[in-house]
Amino acid sequence: MSNQIIVFIFSICLIEIIQYSKIILLIINNLKYFNKIFKIIISTKISDHWKEKVLLKYSIEILYSSMKILFIIIIIIIFFIILNFLHNDFKTFAFSLSGALEITFIACIYYYLRKKLID
Repeated sequence: MSNQIIVFIFSICLIEIIQYSKIILLIINNLKYFNKIFKIIISTKISDHWKEKVLLKYSIEILYSSMKILFIIIIIIIFFIILNFLHNDFKTFAFSLSGALEITFIACIYYYLRKKLID
């Protein structure tokens, strides 16, 4: 198979994994929890007892969400490795400037078309 076919497959699958897993939403939620934790820590109006309870709850939420993000990233890496086995030169091409631009270009076009067709 040529690099362009594998890049096309990789780009489409990458967008689908990102869309299906809602990784962007997970990252945004993590950032919101970090912001809440920071506000709680610097607050002088909240007692230490309640800070401990709330911080534990938020920390567990961040840990759970971070593990989901890590799992999604591992899936993407495994998919990349599988495609590299199909075509040994794929890794070199994907990390080159032209390969990265091509992956980005195909992913953007696919995302735009997908959004237009679904909506």
